[in-house]
Amino acid sequence: MVNSVNFLPNPYRTIQYRKDTIKAYYEENDFILDDYEVNYDEEYNDLKKYTEKENSLKATEFYRNDKFVYKITRIGNLFRTNITAGIKKNRTTRLKETRNDNGLLYVVIDKKNYLLAKLVYKYFGDKEKIIAVGDDGVIIYRDGNKINLRIENLDYISRSEFNRVKLNELHNR
Repeated sequence: MVNSVNFLPNPYRTIQYRKDTIKAYYEENDFILDDYEVNYDEEYNDLKKYTEKENSLKATEFYRNDKFVYKITRIGNLFRTNITAGIKKNRTTRLKETRNDNGLLYVVIDKKNYLLAKLVYKYFGDKEKIIAVGDDGVIIYRDGNKINLRIENLDYISRSEFNRVKLNELHNR
């Protein structure tokens, strides 16, 4: 019996091939990113098993209140650690995100909404680009999947550039 899996093409053989494919797609569709570079973590990408990757993720604190510390990882996992005294002190819980009407993932903490993609890019993305674009920038998803919150899939562009791209898409239809 022939194993059909061997005949399936692997569209992304290497990281560089993936970057080149995505860049070519954007250029073909008149979508130009300034300083197109993906900040890949080579050590993370060298890990083979999913559990190894999960265990290697370093969560970064982004919010703290009287009871909890909130942390996020580079792939969008959100954790809450109890810091109050008692039996549950230092217990870490993974929080579940919610989808809004646009399909974006967010979480509510102390009656404030936090978009997970913006948090991931703010703490793991290109700091110079965040400063250059400013606070009113827009997160775009390179593969179009709004659930894929990996830093490699996210980019930050200005609102005017985003609107220009959307207008071009409407005119090209």
